[in-house]
Amino acid sequence: VERRGAAQSLAAVMSKLPEDRNRELLLEKLLPAIQHPKSNVREGVLWLLNFLPTSVRSEIFVPLLGDILPAVVSGLCDDTESVRDTALHAGRVVVEQYAQTPSAIDKILPVLERGMFLPDHRMRVSSVELLGDMLYKIGDTRAVHTDGEDDTHGTEQVASKIAKTLGSTEKRDGLLAALYITRSDTSVSVRHSAKVVWKTIVPNSGRVLREILSEVIRRLLSLLRDKSEVAGRCL
Repeated sequence: VERRGAAQSLAAVMSKLPEDRNRELLLEKLLPAIQHPKSNVREGVLWLLNFLPTSVRSEIFVPLLGDILPAVVSGLCDDTESVRDTALHAGRVVVEQYAQTPSAIDKILPVLERGMFLPDHRMRVSSVELLGDMLYKIGDTRAVHTDGEDDTHGTEQVASKIAKTLGSTEKRDGLLAALYITRSDTSVSVRHSAKVVWKTIVPNSGRVLREILSEVIRRLLSLLRDKSEVAGRCL
């Protein structure tokens, strides 16, 4: 409780500091502590990142996302469960706050897409879940859990909102291709999470796959060396 209170108080102090001072404080003192040997220190830094998005003005916070999000992702595979939980919560706060801000989306998406193919399965499943949270927020929908392998429950309205917010066909195709490939992950939990997101936002699997097929193949070819099992299963 004291650690959370200290983190919230520090976020309140940082909300009054100029942008250059915030950047200096984060990059030189706070974010490096995400590698600290003590788990309570790592957790404390992540609690700060839970409070910063709602404390600091977006014009100050968004430019720092490129430095903050990798620290959050690294916390997702921490050996300590409380640190992992705090990191996932921090990621959800960022997504909730900035899922519909184009400048923030441009910084969030690449980090989550990379996270979906990292070696640690906990990073991958958390990245998929955070991506889903962002897409649900954009599409004004919620996750649909069903047992059917190929059933989809997304609507054209949801798909249209997501495509419009992402802003370009290339960005939309790349995101859906990464999500489709992740449905063939070696980890059951990653596969399940990816399928839930896919079913919720895609109105018709066959049609959408035909639309993004060239991007899927391009990505699979690049994955054949390092992720040959995943790429082979997807092919």
